[in-house]
Amino acid sequence: NSIEEDVNGLSAVPKTGTSYFAYRKYPFIYRFYDSVEFLGLEKKFKFLSKMDVSDCFGRIYTHTIAWAVKNKKHAKKNKDFPSFEKRFDKLIQNSNHGETAGIIIGPEMSRIFAEIILQRIDLDIVREAESQSLTLDVDYTIRRYVDDYFVYSNTEVVREKIKGIISEALSEYNLAINHSKTHDLIRPYISGTSISRHGIATSVSTFFDKHIEFITEINEEKKKSKTIKLTPVANLATTSTQTIAAIKRSIGEGGVYDTTANYFFGTFKRLLKRMEGKTVTSEIGLAENNLYFFLSSALDIVFFYYSMTLRVRQTYQVSEIILITMRLMKGAPADLKDLLTRRVINESRLIIAQANADMPQYRVEVMNLLIVLRSLGESYVLERELLGESFGFEIKEGGGVTLKNNLEYFDIVFLFSYIGGISGFDGVIEAISRKALDRFESRDWFESAENVFIFFDLLSCPYLDREFKTDLAKTVLRQKSDNDLNNRTERFLEDVTERLWFFAWNQNVNIGQVLWKKELRSPY
Repeated sequence: NSIEEDVNGLSAVPKTGTSYFAYRKYPFIYRFYDSVEFLGLEKKFKFLSKMDVSDCFGRIYTHTIAWAVKNKKHAKKNKDFPSFEKRFDKLIQNSNHGETAGIIIGPEMSRIFAEIILQRIDLDIVREAESQSLTLDVDYTIRRYVDDYFVYSNTEVVREKIKGIISEALSEYNLAINHSKTHDLIRPYISGTSISRHGIATSVSTFFDKHIEFITEINEEKKKSKTIKLTPVANLATTSTQTIAAIKRSIGEGGVYDTTANYFFGTFKRLLKRMEGKTVTSEIGLAENNLYFFLSSALDIVFFYYSMTLRVRQTYQVSEIILITMRLMKGAPADLKDLLTRRVINESRLIIAQANADMPQYRVEVMNLLIVLRSLGESYVLERELLGESFGFEIKEGGGVTLKNNLEYFDIVFLFSYIGGISGFDGVIEAISRKALDRFESRDWFESAENVFIFFDLLSCPYLDREFKTDLAKTVLRQKSDNDLNNRTERFLEDVTERLWFFAWNQNVNIGQVLWKKELRSPY
């Protein structure tokens, strides 16, 4: 799929669509900070206040969609009549166990639902400001990115008035400002995050500029030939350590890596990607050796930062960087490619072990790494002990498998995708899949979305045999009736097993494109 994305409102750039919807201007909030629009507003307005709605999605009351589309009085007076907003309200409730308090995070529909309410609040803010003789884009202006407000003004009096109006407008919809995250800035708008980002940009650029020179030459056929001249990495450990130290200084003591993570990984990936398709040369030493040491140092830096901010989006970005480094080494000797691959594996092993021991809440996020690691080849599979520790199983000396706990959906699909088809793990897959059968003994199993995901993805899993899939299907179909069970099971399996449902089991999928699509998804 292809969509058109506005960049600063001036140009259209084709992108691979992550969903049916496209977000105008800024797919990510950091793009706003880098925009011409942001600089223009800084020239026009002296003061900037950054405000954040507290637990926005969690506090949205679903019935307020009717207040936003019509108004509260109309909604209450006509609550028994059918309407678009009533149907939308019911849809969002049904996606969250019938709850009216809070909407689930993730689906595009949730963001659209919230946006309808927030845009009504936008209009209420402007109208109330007008009633106080404050004109939009003259006395003040506001930019909003989902639940983040940027309030611009030229006097402190106006600033405080608008902040009060926003708080009051939000309260009408049971929402509130998170005052602990409110920051008042005066021109020039310099915050801790902007200082950190500038330092990170300088550190990363210095690292690349010190070792990489892009050369463009015009040959006899008047065609451009692009080459890279590599300056050797004098000392791998020192080079990596110096850059990491510079990044740490940029973030400062007690600094938060999360707020600059997208910027760091995005910058690093862009500079590495620029190297693709270029001829690598070197005046000192062998070009392929110099490339290996440069990429090794780059991976050291990337994995250091990743260890500080284990999040889903960062895992996607790191996975993309891994794939880029592997492509850059494609023409190198086999021994160098092997060394770099093992470096990736070792760094990933440390990250997974760290998540297991210190940050179990991020373990599933880190397991996304297994998808890209699997693409590196069977010879680089992580050891059984680490996988067992991560997923709660133990392989005994005789080949038997002990399960320490019930695995959740993501555990099952990530593990099966990683070890599927690899000798020595058949017993693990069988034990886990057989244990999963217990989920479907109850007649109300389908009330859990997780159970539904597991059911269909196990039936389409290429690493499970027909016997298991037959047992699974019969377990569920028998709850309806025992009549003609064998024929019903066969027909059901013929229709279900050949499809991909929620997890892409196909190992031939373009991992790079999938990761890029996922990375483009705006965080909520």
